Amino acid sequence: MSLSDDLIDANAEAAVVASALGDAAVFHRANLSADQFAIPRFRSIWTAIRSVSESGSQVDVWAVEHVLSSAGHLDSVGGISGLSGLLLEAGTPEAADHAAAKVRDLWLRRTLATISNNLPRSGEDALSELASRLDRIFAAGSRRTRTVADHVKEEIESIGHPFDGDYGLGPTLGIEKVVPGGIPRDKVTILYGETGNLKTTTKDNMIDAIASRGERVLNFSLEDSAELTAQCFLARASGVPLSRIATKSLSKDDLDRIRDVSITSLAAAKNVLVVGDVPPTIDEVIRLARQHQRSGGLAAVFIDYLQLLDLGRSDERFGLTEAVKACQRASRRDKVAYVLVSQVNEKNKDQSRPDHRPRLEDAFGARFIGHGAKLALGIFRPWKYWPNSPELADRSQYYQDLVAKHPRGKQLYPGMVEIWINKNRLGEDGVFVRNHCDLPTGKMTNGQL
Repeated sequence: MSLSDDLIDANAEAAVVASALGDAAVFHRANLSADQFAIPRFRSIWTAIRSVSESGSQVDVWAVEHVLSSAGHLDSVGGISGLSGLLLEAGTPEAADHAAAKVRDLWLRRTLATISNNLPRSGEDALSELASRLDRIFAAGSRRTRTVADHVKEEIESIGHPFDGDYGLGPTLGIEKVVPGGIPRDKVTILYGETGNLKTTTKDNMIDAIASRGERVLNFSLEDSAELTAQCFLARASGVPLSRIATKSLSKDDLDRIRDVSITSLAAAKNVLVVGDVPPTIDEVIRLARQHQRSGGLAAVFIDYLQLLDLGRSDERFGLTEAVKACQRASRRDKVAYVLVSQVNEKNKDQSRPDHRPRLEDAFGARFIGHGAKLALGIFRPWKYWPNSPELADRSQYYQDLVAKHPRGKQLYPGMVEIWINKNRLGEDGVFVRNHCDLPTGKMTNGQL
């Protein structure tokens, strides 16, 4: 057997490629480049898998086949039958990880063997040339894998220098007072609460705040139509109650106020993208987000509700986990915030507790999606639980005293909305910021009461 045959393992290359075709997580864990495969067929397939993954689409045989066909490489890998047959080589995730390690090890051995064969023959020159070439090899590998010390050194060097970007999305309903920079750009945020706590209204006002600063937002709503989204925007911008806009029961004064909606508000509306008739899957959301991010920039994606997506799994819990993982990967890769609006699972909530404020464990699928979110925001409207004279002493008395101290307390109380920061990787959690919602228009302002 020749040296090159000793340094090639076709079975290992087939195993890792086959597993990556059926499980995108294997591809990401493998962290291999196409040129680390010795066999041309597997290089071509790996390149196609990377192309599909970077496009934000789901990695499967059909998506990879489309990329290979477009590049004119499908026949060289055995056609669609060759790809489908390759799936038979897939093993367990552990076996795939082992195969990936072997592919990487053999690539390094082949590289060293090539260097050795091409080195000058004099001893000192050979050592110098070997050191130089090895430096280039490991420098190339270190572009993707670096030590914490490397990053710490950069952080120390950056202290005292102005930051040339934004950590978060900026002022958003007072969240930035507790979370430095506001909603993080490259993380997943979960926004949840019980029915009637104004979750969607809170989401819409967050979008307004981001869009008003000239940043684009993708509003993927599975609850509200584009028409209703436009009507809600007009109500918030004009001050005309939504009920009158939706029913077209407008007075002359209402029409004048709508016509006078400021140029600034209309400019902000142009930064909000709404989705038409597209498949309600997480892969489609990510694909659209990446398309808009590349074409004109994108700051955030809001999905309302996460549970209304077609998760494509018989086990909903597993589907939620995979959806959040996909959002995590897309958020880190594209530096786009993903804000997932979630319902509350009434079965999980302890109905006997006197304090109704949202806890992280209340969120639907909290066990699976809470770990994936770096910021968890619970939306709480006290009036929903204690509308008149609350009987539950401790917490309700707090709100009674609060209302009594404010000259317009009774008028403002029904629209009081607290945003509880229940998970915060960048600061304190278990605290809240208070906003007031003008209920007829849905316009929220930070502070008051």
